[in-house]
Amino acid sequence: MRTRGVITKKEGKTMSQDIQHAYEPLLKPPGTPLPFFQRHFLRHALMPILLRIVPWEDAHEQFVQETAKVVKLYNDIPQDMRTKRVLIPKLMGLEDSSRFWSADMVLDHMMIVSRGMSTIIHALDKEQKLMFEVKTADVKPRLIHDTQILPVFEEKAKECLSLLKSIQNKKSKTKHNHPWFGALDTQGWNILMAVHQKIHRRQMEKILKILQD
Repeated sequence: MRTRGVITKKEGKTMSQDIQHAYEPLLKPPGTPLPFFQRHFLRHALMPILLRIVPWEDAHEQFVQETAKVVKLYNDIPQDMRTKRVLIPKLMGLEDSSRFWSADMVLDHMMIVSRGMSTIIHALDKEQKLMFEVKTADVKPRLIHDTQILPVFEEKAKECLSLLKSIQNKKSKTKHNHPWFGALDTQGWNILMAVHQKIHRRQMEKILKILQD
């Protein structure tokens, strides 16, 4: 496996527990687009189908179910292993730069993205045009976390669900662009929240399996 060295702190300083390894895999930088086939499939096949067949309430319920699965998987990982970064195989819908994360990093990323998507949905509910650009490189997780990330994750998920329940305009005329899925209305972003939870539930499964082997 090709590797690159980790930059350490000055002599006399202690490295973070999260990066106490000599090498890490050489992955594509954050924000690198998915392979063409994946981008084409997600944007022109998967999302149009989901928009036709998945009601708002079903997407909402899937978000709940996938979140619960993530929590269970996380709890199955020993506490002292939750900050350990592991390299998982390539996964549909997952950027190359995201394949070398810890369980804590997955939760952190999911919180960042869910909060961001909820903000977008809340604005589109009021037919407000958003001026910022969504960039996947802007939602990468931190390396260092405290031991209480799970309760925070669960609380933030409840906040997102509460906001989604308050949405009245479930097929907004105003849309906002996602770099992979294109322009989405409130329903599109609602579905994407569930899809995103599923992708990272699968990532957590792979992290757990590698740590158990």
